[in-house]
Amino acid sequence: MPAPLLTLKDARLAIGQRVLFADLALSLEPGARIALVGRNGAGKSTLMKVLAGQLELDSGERATAPRARLAYLPQAPVFEGTTTAHDWLCRADAEAPEGIAAHAADALLAELDLDPAADPRTLSGGQQRRLALARTLAVDADALLLDEPTNHLDIATILWLEQRLQASRAALVVVSHDRAFLDALAKTCWWLDRGRIVALDVPFAELEPAMEAAMEQEAQVRAKLDKRIKEETAWSREGITARRKRNQGRLRRLYDLRAERASQIKALGSAKLDAAAAPASGKVVIEAEAITKRYDGRLIVPPFSTRILKGDRIGLVGPNGAGKSTLLAMLTGKLEPDAGWVKHGTRLEMQTFTQDRAELDLAKSPWEVLCPEGGDSLDVQGQRRHVVGYLKDFLFDEAQIRTPCRALSGGERNRVLLARILAQPA
Repeated sequence: MPAPLLTLKDARLAIGQRVLFADLALSLEPGARIALVGRNGAGKSTLMKVLAGQLELDSGERATAPRARLAYLPQAPVFEGTTTAHDWLCRADAEAPEGIAAHAADALLAELDLDPAADPRTLSGGQQRRLALARTLAVDADALLLDEPTNHLDIATILWLEQRLQASRAALVVVSHDRAFLDALAKTCWWLDRGRIVALDVPFAELEPAMEAAMEQEAQVRAKLDKRIKEETAWSREGITARRKRNQGRLRRLYDLRAERASQIKALGSAKLDAAAAPASGKVVIEAEAITKRYDGRLIVPPFSTRILKGDRIGLVGPNGAGKSTLLAMLTGKLEPDAGWVKHGTRLEMQTFTQDRAELDLAKSPWEVLCPEGGDSLDVQGQRRHVVGYLKDFLFDEAQIRTPCRALSGGERNRVLLARILAQPA
């Protein structure tokens, strides 16, 4: 049997006072197709960095097979150090010490419809994601570690990536919220849950029943432990005085049972997401007439007109770089059109959530984001609520509430923004 490409043994890692995982053991076999799943903030992206060798463990061992090559796609790549997409793709680093051959880079850029001369920092979110994927796929790797590979991608590129990975010989570990993508690729699952890895030998399509069965089994074990503690506690109160010396061992076992029960971490519940409607506004929400936008002489948004009415539900779709975010910014008043006009309805209250979370100050804690003027309470849909109680509705504990947002996961940052948005009527 081939040796594992990558193993972790007795792995432990904490961020501040919070232990993300401890006594963790896993192995990545050649050809494996694994979905790494877990709640926001469980530590999926952190574990991926550990697997990629970009983050040191507090204790434990990480080992790779001799000459095994790993390629890692981070959730938020950094596009610094070069001025063109071609140079960024060809650069040398730890994964590709000699860089990427120019002809291979040119082929991938053409396949992904990316301009080799474009500045990576000026690309759209989807184009940046395609460039990062091109770099990861250009490495002739034995294992691909992909953290949210489909973020910001259009449908055509997701299908292209899916087919590319299905044809690859490399082992895969994928973190994604794209269920269809994982259905097509993942043959087994690693469930990161409360600081431990539960290996579920089922494809992603069968994950939920397997998770429910594991939770039910855990609940049964906990119920048996609770029953035994209750029985032993009753014995300790009724019979320990007469038989104190002879039964000190049994008393110590009771203390051990209590310690075991106390160490069990309760499963998290579900977030409470409720939105309130703003006071009655006019029938017309947004009206636009012949709006356009150009960048560097290139027409991004051709003349566009629309009338959006109260209650409309509209999906804005198109390929990466087509101008979806630019059009939305013009419609919401964040960006002036080069031509045409945009008119908003009367008594309109608008809340926006951007793909790059640019409106979130990472230096501030969730508490400070929700209470920018200070204090410990805020108005939530017309009612005054304490900030701690409100953020607990979004599954934050008290330590996280006071932690700078830069220390939170991508999903947790999204929940902070949702908490702020949903507190206001719209």
